[in-house]
Amino acid sequence: MREFFDDRFPPGEQIPRHMEIVLSAEPGPFGEAVRMTVNGVRTGAPLTDNSWSETGYRWHDTLHLAHAVCLGWSPVFRGLAGIKRRSDPRIDHVEDGGRAAVADEAIGVGSVLPRPHPRLVRAPAARGEPPAHRARNDLRPRSI
Repeated sequence: MREFFDDRFPPGEQIPRHMEIVLSAEPGPFGEAVRMTVNGVRTGAPLTDNSWSETGYRWHDTLHLAHAVCLGWSPVFRGLAGIKRRSDPRIDHVEDGGRAAVADEAIGVGSVLPRPHPRLVRAPAARGEPPAHRARNDLRPRSI
């Protein structure tokens, strides 16, 4: 039998061992919004791409679900689903708190963000040219 990180916590603080997830896309005032329900309960807020262009960001909660299901870890999903481990204040603070959630978001968002606009990436100095002599507005596109 597989052991889960949260086995010693009450069922209301465990990542569900069985989940039925429904992600539905609906039109919204800022483009398509994705709503998530877990076991019939609406979870979290509707997400949009929150961008000038379509990026797919609205679907990124699926990555938090993947972390929860495959790793048994997702402080973001715990927060959205209301299953933080509050019975142990230290675990709640360290493993389900803000810093852990930022790490979870960074892993998830890093995989769905578009490449930066080429004008926002500084081109390297030309061969033999010291960086101090490079023109400040030299924003030539370069591959990443």
